[in-house]
Amino acid sequence: MPDLLSTRPGDREVDDIVGALDRPPVDGDDFDVLREETLDMFFPVALELQPGESLRDAAYRATEENGYWRTELVVRLARPVSFRSLSGFTSVAHQEDVSRIVDVLGIRRDAENLYKLLENRQVRSRQYVSFFGHHLQRADFSQFRRVSPRALKVAEYQRAIWSVRWLPCDPATMERLIDRCPVCHAHLAWQTTRGVSFCHRCRGPMTDLRDFPQPLVEPDDPDAMQFVLEILDPLISDGSFKARWPTAYLPKTRAELYQFVVKLAMECQRHEERRRGPVKHLSSNNIQRAGRALLAWPAGLLELADEHGATRNDTRMLKYLEGDSSLSVAVRADIRALMEVQTRKMALGVFQGLEKFPGFAGAIVSSAPARNARTSMLELVNRPGNVRNGTEVAIRVVRDIRSARLLSTKLGLSIPDLVEVYLSGLLDPLHQHMSAIGIDQEVRQKPVDVLEWINANVPVARKPNGMSLVAAKFALDPTHSLPWSVVLHAAIEGEVHLQRGPGCDQGVLRGLYVDDFEELTALLDVPPRPNRFAEVFLTSSELAMTMGKTRRIAAILSKHFQWQSVATIRRLADLRRSYAFSFELTDLCVIRRIRTPKVFTLLQRAEVPHILAENMVLWQRDAALSCLGLR
Repeated sequence: MPDLLSTRPGDREVDDIVGALDRPPVDGDDFDVLREETLDMFFPVALELQPGESLRDAAYRATEENGYWRTELVVRLARPVSFRSLSGFTSVAHQEDVSRIVDVLGIRRDAENLYKLLENRQVRSRQYVSFFGHHLQRADFSQFRRVSPRALKVAEYQRAIWSVRWLPCDPATMERLIDRCPVCHAHLAWQTTRGVSFCHRCRGPMTDLRDFPQPLVEPDDPDAMQFVLEILDPLISDGSFKARWPTAYLPKTRAELYQFVVKLAMECQRHEERRRGPVKHLSSNNIQRAGRALLAWPAGLLELADEHGATRNDTRMLKYLEGDSSLSVAVRADIRALMEVQTRKMALGVFQGLEKFPGFAGAIVSSAPARNARTSMLELVNRPGNVRNGTEVAIRVVRDIRSARLLSTKLGLSIPDLVEVYLSGLLDPLHQHMSAIGIDQEVRQKPVDVLEWINANVPVARKPNGMSLVAAKFALDPTHSLPWSVVLHAAIEGEVHLQRGPGCDQGVLRGLYVDDFEELTALLDVPPRPNRFAEVFLTSSELAMTMGKTRRIAAILSKHFQWQSVATIRRLADLRRSYAFSFELTDLCVIRRIRTPKVFTLLQRAEVPHILAENMVLWQRDAALSCLGLR
């Protein structure tokens, strides 16, 4: 009997048409031969698409159910342009190809399973294919057919989820998948078929794969493994998946989550094998470890990174993942944020772990912060012991937090003042980023956002009375012993009444005005508390914020007294103990309601000793106050 595509008698018409597939190629004989003869032909036995079955799986099953054994018949009848063999049929983006395949197989176009299969099928490039609406890379699919013998006993059809390359087992039975025949050990291919449950190659007695059950995957962490297996399960909707795993890391799509799990498991595999490079196999243990890391996000991932790191808060694994371009931009951004938290915790941990500071013999190394916040913080990690003040270390770490820098600029508060206000419980928006590195609010109370309170409770005045709150506080507090938290708490409690003026580019606090200076002066009568940030180095911008002036004024002051990068509140207070600024004296005259002509002219005529720093003048404090009647 000739070796025909059909095993049924009477199918001569189809066999004659496609018989050319068995002929050796001759000149002019290519894929498009007999195109007209195969037009409008389809399988006589219509197919019903099963849940979780792809069109490739359905075509493989339909070929055998209609009495044929070469799957190339489906390709010849459908005349696709996006693939040339059934093994290459992974994408459903080409509408005409899908339409013809559906017609050839006799699948109802209104079938619910077909709708789920073709959902969200348009992908951004040929590198990706749509898998029941999830956009996966072509490399994520196995080249060969994989089956679960136990699942085939339950229902004899190929599940699409089995083709996903890195999943080790069937989600329903937890049976390990096989891609080789247990008898002849040949790969289970897509080119020919003797039935979904049979080896295509074994002759004589056919090998029924259902007779060879495989070992079950018994993970130490069943929930983590089930989580990974359900990420791409076509039988579980997006809503059900989110409801089942509420604590898990959930990016924009489940495909991004699957890619993240795989890449994380690969990092675990590389660490286990102690080598970098391509990963050809993933153990079930590493898959479940990756699943647990994302199921307990973000602590789970950080814990896994610590296990693989040489030191606590090691970021090497996170760096590898953050640099992997196959992960989505959003996922890499989340990894980068975690990596930044780890680096900050490492900077704090290195300082706390130093029992004895290393010496720096032969070279004087400045402990002043670098201009760039990230560089300044990394110095703490790369050169431990250089900074010997725990508060200085904490402030450098906080400067690296973008939300803290933005809030500092918006409020017009230096980072040390910002941290002081946060610790007092008035900046709840910072809690998430600060608590992540172990800096918690010291005052346990109802969360307060001072910015929201100002916008909601401080009245707006086109021409506010009085003086800028920042200028008044600077003039009344030369020792810098009055914390901003005390001033803001008093305002919230109604002890200090404020107005809002026109918008100010130099911060919200610069736009607040006070006209009852006795209320502000009363706060100075409270016993002063030691300023824990007095020895912290200030940047030029922070010095300007502290003075309520521009960066140019701060730069002139730093240059004249050689404070570049080493300015502190202590040094500023020591300077003000002996000298007073012209603008400070002018503000004091306004506060004390002393009418004077120009302060500069009056003091100059009185020959009050002074220091001239470019166009800024500092007067000897005691003499200037006496001359102006401010004593």
